[in-house]
Amino acid sequence: MSKKKHNKRNKKKPIISSKDSEALVFTQLNNPFSGLSQETIAEMLIEAGRSHEIEFKESLEKLVEKINSVDVLHLLSLLAVYGLTVGMTETGKTSKNKNPTIHQAHVELVQAIALRSSTSEQSSEPIQPHQFQEMWDLLISFEAAFNFKRLVQTKNANTDQKREILQIQEWLRLHTTIVRNWGYFKRVISIAKRLYSGLAPLFIISVGLEATSIIDVFESLVIYVEEVNNERFRQIKTVFKTRTIEEAIKTYHEIYLLPGSVEEATAFLTERGATLKEVHFLILSHSELFIAEKFSFTLEAIASSMNIEPVALECALSKLSYQFGDLKDSNPEHFFLANPVWTKPLIKLPTGEYFCVIPQVFFSFIFQALDSLLSAEELKREVQDKHRPKFLENEIKQLFTQAFPQAVFKQNFKWKDLNVEYESDFLMQIDSYLLIVEAKSGAVSRSALRGAPGSAKDDIQELLVSPAIQSKRFADKIMELKAKQVFPETFQALNFDLNAIQIIIRLSVILEDFATIQSQVSRLKDTGWIDENFSATPTIALADLEVVFDILTSVPQKIHYLVRRAELEEHMQYQGDELDLLGLYLKTGFNLGKEEFEPKELIISGMAEKVDEYYVALDQGIIRKKPSLELIKWWKDIQLRIEERCPYRWSEVAVMLLNVSLDDQGKAEREFKILTRNVKKNWRQSEHINSIIMHLPQRREAVGLLAFRESQQDQRRQFMQNLAGQSFSETNAERCLVIGVNIDDQNWYPYSLLGVFQRNSGNI
Repeated sequence: MSKKKHNKRNKKKPIISSKDSEALVFTQLNNPFSGLSQETIAEMLIEAGRSHEIEFKESLEKLVEKINSVDVLHLLSLLAVYGLTVGMTETGKTSKNKNPTIHQAHVELVQAIALRSSTSEQSSEPIQPHQFQEMWDLLISFEAAFNFKRLVQTKNANTDQKREILQIQEWLRLHTTIVRNWGYFKRVISIAKRLYSGLAPLFIISVGLEATSIIDVFESLVIYVEEVNNERFRQIKTVFKTRTIEEAIKTYHEIYLLPGSVEEATAFLTERGATLKEVHFLILSHSELFIAEKFSFTLEAIASSMNIEPVALECALSKLSYQFGDLKDSNPEHFFLANPVWTKPLIKLPTGEYFCVIPQVFFSFIFQALDSLLSAEELKREVQDKHRPKFLENEIKQLFTQAFPQAVFKQNFKWKDLNVEYESDFLMQIDSYLLIVEAKSGAVSRSALRGAPGSAKDDIQELLVSPAIQSKRFADKIMELKAKQVFPETFQALNFDLNAIQIIIRLSVILEDFATIQSQVSRLKDTGWIDENFSATPTIALADLEVVFDILTSVPQKIHYLVRRAELEEHMQYQGDELDLLGLYLKTGFNLGKEEFEPKELIISGMAEKVDEYYVALDQGIIRKKPSLELIKWWKDIQLRIEERCPYRWSEVAVMLLNVSLDDQGKAEREFKILTRNVKKNWRQSEHINSIIMHLPQRREAVGLLAFRESQQDQRRQFMQNLAGQSFSETNAERCLVIGVNIDDQNWYPYSLLGVFQRNSGNI
């Protein structure tokens, strides 16, 4: 075949067009209010809110009455044991409860209400099974009534902007009411210890004990509560394995060292016609009488087991506990959004012992709990103004230098524009990418989390908007300097190859979770709280970013996640947090096709399930296979080879490869095998097909696969240019990656050569 004939482009190449991911199916949920006017909808919601308002008041009275009618320690113990524990297999699989259940927030609420009554006002009667079920059902419906009663507020939301603000307020309130975990248990402990270890002298002066020691105490309490529950489960399981009534009673007596005659009890139950199953559940119910005593502990026991000075421990625990009657003047309706138990999870009993069934509350609110031990002046001066900003900046530096060990970086870079000095917290050049990271260590105010619009707006501006504006300002400056090819001495000191930078990634990192609102800052535009021209940037909490980098083990995947995350932030509407986004990435590689650009809100909540299972198991010492992005082996190996060789702009090539869905990777590999056989057979024939084009319309990119023979080595670059030219003429692609393979070379795998072509610019 002559070179002239081969270079003709009139012969069509097979085109594989990237479609929606077949691994993930979106189901459209129709709007139940479709067809109704805004006024009608508002009237319906207001009426529903009034109804729930009445229900809430009645339920609150019932709840207070029921709590005061039983032994509250017994009640709290049962709620924690049956509501807050889940089973886990040896492989780390947790059991799923499909029935309505209670959450940590419900137990916190009961504890706070119980603390309104003094010991003398409380009942000593154990709660009966039917009472417990009533309490359980009441707590579930009570929470719903509290949330739905605020629907009456829609009467004031008479504009689109007010409705958007109301939605944000409700999102904050719902999150504050029920969501507790801002990170996985071991990671929460690790972050908190790293943060507060540098404040040891301050806590010793204020409390007599280092903050890290207080963390250790509550970690030991969490472990102890788990051990109590596990031991009880094992004991009851032993009873349930018995095959006769007498054996069941005897086993129960031996385990719990009960007095009385086994024979008399056996005869009594047998005479009344009790079955073995009934006896088993009778024993289960009776064993519940001993639960509460397991959750009480003495100061001396804790001090001894933790090797802590009792006086210092007493000082700390007394500041983290309430006694019965301490909350007598508190309004129980406020406990949903501002529960005092959050910063004082212990109950100090009249005996001097401490009672705690929910030590995990301490970790849910660990920053607030530990900060509450300091004076307001110390907290502002030493912690918020000095320590937290430096801590977060150093954490970011360590996290990114470990994630991208070959990259160059600059921390706290000061620069000027129009004689105004600015500072960029962290800059990193990774090949042709420039990463700009801004850090915000400020605490989210409690009033903002309660939905106060003024506080929420201020905190959003400070923690989410301001750093995005700062990173955009620096990105614009870099592009301006590149365009002019004039780099002031200040920028030359960066030691970056600024001319090599092609793509800028902006990211903000916060220390505290902001009720997951940070996961989609762009949705705030409709509130009027931020400028319409605001350029949103992904904002990720430190705990979540650690998980993202831990799960995504390869450098290309980390880059790809950040690049695509920024694109989703700009135009995709979704409901979910950062780890749901990570779960979506592992499932699809963010290759969502046209769904990404549809004017619909995608509900991705729950996509983090596999990530959750992995870390929950890991917290229990169970090693499972880490969730990962699924790629075909060929695609993985191409990335590995590129990363090993690191040619200029290798990172962009890796990102382009990851923009191909798993389904299209498989199709391409199958088609390429067919293509290879065709080239071997027909390469001498004029205009034989020797390439495949994968069109990625949403990315405005194309990836081409080219097969050629050893005798065509001198033509390979022309082949690649022709293939790229065809992709530009037949698709909307602005860039085309061509992967060339010399099919006669036994060592070609995973590729022979690569080329990236830019529309109207040639090979890059």
